[in-house]
Amino acid sequence: MYNVNLTWQPVDQGGKLFQPSNGEYFCTTTLKDLSNQNSTWSIKLIFNEINPLKARLEFLFDNYPKDLINKGDTIELLEGPNIVGHALIESLCF
Repeated sequence: MYNVNLTWQPVDQGGKLFQPSNGEYFCTTTLKDLSNQNSTWSIKLIFNEINPLKARLEFLFDNYPKDLINKGDTIELLEGPNIVGHALIESLCF
């Protein structure tokens, strides 16, 4: 699990009309491995009750490539082929 800061794409750049801000939100992300190959992973965001631009990010499968994600990395939040936001990894919380 990771603590993340969220930014959402504007609607005119493919973002969501209504940005999620409470409870849980499910989407996907794409990670590049060391051989520059993309793999798509399902993720869940659990929103901070006080600040909706902070969340915990969980991968839904345990076999995701943990070694590819580090503090300070930014991952894309995808709905289908559309980038709807970004998550900046603040800290690891395993």
